Amino acid sequence: AGGGDHHKGMLELRACCSSCSIRVHNSTRQALRRHKLLPSQRIRTTCVTNRYRIRPGLKGSLPERGFTGTDKRHFRRLTVPQMGNQSADALAPPPFVAEVTAESIEILTKQIKEDYVKALERVEDVPEGESTFDNTFAVLADAHGTAAASSARATFPAFVHSDKSVRDASNAAKDDLKQMFDSSFLRKKLYQKLASVPLSSLGPDSKEELRLAQFVLREFERKGAALDDESQAKLLAKMRAVESLCTTFCQNLSEDSTKVAFAPAELEGCPPDFIAGLERDDAGKCLVSLKAPELVPVTQMATSETTRKRITEVKSKQCMESNSDILKEVIGLRHECSQMLGHVSHAAYVVQPKMAGGADAAADFQWELVSKLRGALDADLACLANLKSSMQVDADAAVAPSASVHAWDTAYLSTAHKAALGVDEAAVQEYFPMEHVKTETMRIYEELLCLRFKRVPEAQVWHEDVEAYRVEDDAGDVRGFVFLDLYPREGKYSHQCVYPLAPAHVCAGGARLPPCCAVVANMTRPTPQRPALMRFREVETFFHEFGHVVHCVCSRPKYSFFAWAWSAVPWPGGVEQDFLEVPSMMLENWMYEPAVLQRLSKHYKTDTNLPDDVITNICKSRNALCGLHYSRQLFLGLYDIAIHSTVPPYRYNGKEDLDAVQLYFHMMEHISGIQCPPGTFPAASWFHLCMGYDAGYYGYLWSEVYAADLFSAFQSAGAGCMDSGLGRRYRDTILAPCASEDGMVMLRNFLQRPPSAAPFLERVGCAQ
Repeated sequence: AGGGDHHKGMLELRACCSSCSIRVHNSTRQALRRHKLLPSQRIRTTCVTNRYRIRPGLKGSLPERGFTGTDKRHFRRLTVPQMGNQSADALAPPPFVAEVTAESIEILTKQIKEDYVKALERVEDVPEGESTFDNTFAVLADAHGTAAASSARATFPAFVHSDKSVRDASNAAKDDLKQMFDSSFLRKKLYQKLASVPLSSLGPDSKEELRLAQFVLREFERKGAALDDESQAKLLAKMRAVESLCTTFCQNLSEDSTKVAFAPAELEGCPPDFIAGLERDDAGKCLVSLKAPELVPVTQMATSETTRKRITEVKSKQCMESNSDILKEVIGLRHECSQMLGHVSHAAYVVQPKMAGGADAAADFQWELVSKLRGALDADLACLANLKSSMQVDADAAVAPSASVHAWDTAYLSTAHKAALGVDEAAVQEYFPMEHVKTETMRIYEELLCLRFKRVPEAQVWHEDVEAYRVEDDAGDVRGFVFLDLYPREGKYSHQCVYPLAPAHVCAGGARLPPCCAVVANMTRPTPQRPALMRFREVETFFHEFGHVVHCVCSRPKYSFFAWAWSAVPWPGGVEQDFLEVPSMMLENWMYEPAVLQRLSKHYKTDTNLPDDVITNICKSRNALCGLHYSRQLFLGLYDIAIHSTVPPYRYNGKEDLDAVQLYFHMMEHISGIQCPPGTFPAASWFHLCMGYDAGYYGYLWSEVYAADLFSAFQSAGAGCMDSGLGRRYRDTILAPCASEDGMVMLRNFLQRPPSAAPFLERVGCAQ
C-alpha cells in the first residue's frame, strides 16, 4: 500500500488495545488471518514508509479476504507530526497500552532486527566508489531512528507492566536489541563503506552531518571494528553476558517484594496516617516495603533506634544473595572487554568520550571536593552526634545507647536537625498535594521555557494511573509528548526515571518526528484519610525529573543519534553522560526560590500556601549538613570509579587484598565518616552500577557544579529566575541542540563565557 523504495509493500499492523505490531511483507491476507484480533478491537494499519492508516472507526471482525493494497477506500494519508501540523495524528502521543503480550514483544523484536539488518546491508551494498553521505550515513541514521522508536515499544514494558511474563519478555528484548545495536558496530564491511565516504565534500552548512559521521566512526572504533573475527566474537559474547547479567541484576531489584513487619508501637514518630495506610499481616503488624514511599518515613521519623537499625540493615542487604556475585562477575567482564579494546580499565574506556575526558580527571575532580568538604563533614558529624546524645534513648532499645552516628541514624538525625531549623517534614508534607504540585510544576516550566502542557485524555495508556500530555511551544507547534506514571506498583521499576519512548529526529522524507517520554516514579500514594501528599524531597525529585522531560521534548536534533536518551535504552545516542543531569539539576534550583515554593505549596485542607517563615527556613536549610550529603555522594562516585579501574584484590588507604565488599566498607567510612552496617553490601541494590552509570556516577556531582553556574545567570538577571527571555535562550541553546553539540560548547553558548565551579563552591561554603 504505497510502499516506498525501502519497504515496498510492507505494512505495519497496530492493534491499539494490544500495542502489538507486526509488519506484513507482500501478502497482508495470511498475516491478518494469523493475527487473532478480538471483535471489539479497533484496527489501524499503517504503511511503514508512506504511512497510510486505516480510517479510525473500523470495528468488528476482520474481513475474510483481509486488507490488500487495492483497498484504497480504507486508507488516508498520515503525515508524520511536524511543527505546526495540527492534524489529529499530530495531537496525540503514540499508543502504549497494557494488553501487549510476551509473544507480541518477541514478534516485534524479531522484526526490528530484520529491518535494521536490511538497512545495514543496503549501505554495505553501495557500489565501490559511489559512497556518499546520503546513501551511507543518512540511511544508517534513518534506520537507527526507526529502530529506536520501535525498540521503546519492546523494552518499556519491563519498567511498568503488571504481568511478569511480559516484563521478562521485555527485558529479554532489551538484551537482544542491545546486542543488535552493538554488533552493528562490528560489521567490517559496513565500517569500510562508511569510512570511504569523502567527508571533505560536506559543506559549511553540514555541521550536524559531519558530527554524525565522526560519532558513528568513533563508535565503530570503540566497539572493536578493528579486531579480528575471533576476537570480535569473544568480545561480543562478553558484552552480551554483561548486558544479560545487568538486566538480571535490575530485574531482581524491581521484582523484590521484601517487607519488614513492625508492631504499630515500633513506628512511633511516623505520621498516624502513614501507619494506618500500611499493609498488615495476620498478626496485625505493619508491613513496610523497601520502596521509598514506605522506607523513607521510617528512616526519617521513627523514634526507635531499634526500628531504624532493623530496616536499614534489611535495606542494606536487599538482593545481596542474588546480586553480589552478579555484580562481581560484571565488573570482571567489563575489565576484560576494556582491555580487549585497548584500554587499561573499564573506567578509562567509559569516561574517555565524556566531558571529563578520562577516569583520572573524574577521580581528581571528586578527590578535590572530598578535601574541600572535609571540614564541613567533620562539623556535620559532630553536630549530629551532639544532637543524638541530647535525645532520649528508648528504654527498651535493643541497641546500646551511644552518641556515635550510625548509618541508621543519619536520615533521622538530619530530619531532626532540619526541624530545629524550622523545617518540620511531616507538617511541610501537608502543603504538597500531588495534583497541585503536578499542575504548578507544569505552569512554572510553561512560563519559564515558553511551553504549554495540554492533557490528552483520549491517549492510550498502560495503566489507569497514567496521564498523557502534549507539549506545545508558544507558537502552538507540537514539541513532543510525555506520560506520567507516578505511583508504585508490584513489579514496576522501583526508582525514579524518565524513559525515552520516541527519539526526536527528522525522518528520511523530511518530516520531523516529535519526541516522547515517560516519567516513571514511585511517589507517595493517597490514603483513605487524605490525598497523595508529597514529602519535600519527592517534590524536589518530581521537579528534577521534569527537567529531563523538557530536555527530551525540547530537543531538536536532525538525527536520532543526537536525541535525548540514556543508558536504560538499548540504542546508542544522547548527550555526554556527565552532561545528562545538568539541565535537570539546573532547574532543581527553582525549588529553593521563595516565589516558586509559594506557588508549589497548597495545604490539602486549608488551601493556604506555606508560611513565609517556613519557606525561608526551607531555603536556608538547603545547605544544612551539606558536608555529610556530598561526602556520601563522593564516596559512591569514587567507589564506582575504583571498582572499574582494576580487578580485585583492591588496595585502598593502606589496606591490601580487599574484595568489592571490603572496599565498600573501607571507602564508606573513610570518605563519608559513617560505617556500613556489618554483614551487608548496599551495592547489591544500587541500580546505577548496572543501568549504564558504571564509572559514571561521578556525573551527578559533575553536572551539579555546572548546573549551579547556569543558574547563576538567572540569579543575576534583572527579571529574576522566572525571566522567560532568558528561559527561551536556555531552551534554545542548552535543551534544543541535545547531543548535536558538545556539552562544553552549549555551556559556553549560554553563559557567553567559560563555565566556572565558583557558584557551586560558594553555595556549599567552600569558595575558592
